[in-house]
Amino acid sequence: MSTEMQNEEKIRALFEETHESQAPPPAFQPMWRRALGGRETQRPGPLRWSLPAALAGALTLAVILSAPWKPPMPSAGAPVIADAALDSTSWHGPTDFLLRTPGYDFLERVPEPSMALGLDTSPFNIDSSEENSP
Repeated sequence: MSTEMQNEEKIRALFEETHESQAPPPAFQPMWRRALGGRETQRPGPLRWSLPAALAGALTLAVILSAPWKPPMPSAGAPVIADAALDSTSWHGPTDFLLRTPGYDFLERVPEPSMALGLDTSPFNIDSSEENSP
């Protein structure tokens, strides 16, 4: 046997010898009841609160749905902006210029095969506005 095993057996024997003289610990439940002074430790179950919670939710929903909804009226001094004026404007973000990188115009167009091959297709381009003009 190695010395490590002998040391471990000695430690176990000393531990058992120390704890033989001690009494076993008391059971938890009786000690807990004594600490509470005889009071019951039961908590209210989830079903006890389900009816009040459902009634509160139904009452809240009824109040919200029964309230008349009116769109806010503009104040007397506020200018009224026509919807047509809003439709014709467009908003551009303050950092949109950062998205316009070199080559951006190339990415806006649809590539044509003639551009890749370097062919001149101008004689074949037909403009629909030229056909309809007298």
